[in-house]
This record gives sequence, C-alpha cells and structure tokens, in this order.
Amino acid sequence: MSDFYPQSFDTYKYIKELKGSGFNELQAEVIVKSLQESREYNFSKLATREQISLMELTLNNKIDGLESKILQVEEKLESKISQVEERLESKISQIEQNLKTEIAASQFNMLKWIIPFFITIIGMITGLLIKLL
Repeated sequence: MSDFYPQSFDTYKYIKELKGSGFNELQAEVIVKSLQESREYNFSKLATREQISLMELTLNNKIDGLESKILQVEEKLESKISQVEERLESKISQIEQNLKTEIAASQFNMLKWIIPFFITIIGMITGLLIKLL
C-alpha cells in the first residue's frame, strides 16, 4: 500500500454500506475493488507542484530562447531579401538601359537607310518631272 494512504481500508465495511444503499453484491465488490486499486496506485510517479513549476519555468525559458532565435532568423531573412531586391533592381535598370541603347541604335540604323532611300526617290521623282515638263 502507498505511503499516501497509510490507514487501512476495510473492504467488508464498504461492500456492506454499498449493498445497504441498493447495490447488489457484485456491483459493490467491483466498486470497492476499484477504490482499493486506486488507493494502491504508486503516486511517487506523479510530479509535484514544485516539479511542475520548475518544468514550466524551464519550458518558458526555452520558448523565450526560441522566440529570440526566430527574431534573429527573421532579421537575417529580411536583410537577405533586401539585398536580393537591390540586386534585381540594379539588373532591371541595366537591362532597361541596354534596351534603350539598342532601340536608339536600331532607330539610327533605320534612319541611316531610310533617308538615302527617300532622297533617291525624291531625286527620281524630280528627274521624271523635269523630263515630263
């Protein structure tokens, strides 16, 4: 029997009381047996309030440590994301500048061929007009 319940447990007395209050013998025996088993439970396996408080404190400290680590990781991620954004913005600006340069060069090349073409056409039209007049 556990030190938690040092006094004896009179099973006959409790069976008699249960039978007197309307339980049959089998029911009374099962109830008393359950009570007796619960009294014999090894309560030394249960945690004390002090142990639970210590465990709670330990867990709270670990949670605080994890929260701190999570914040550090968030800060690092935000920093890395900002760096990536800056690099992407820089590359996008370079690409935009390259496209503007290529468009300008293409426009110049087009004008380089179109202007002489129009001058030639104007010259031909002028020559035809002079011949016809």
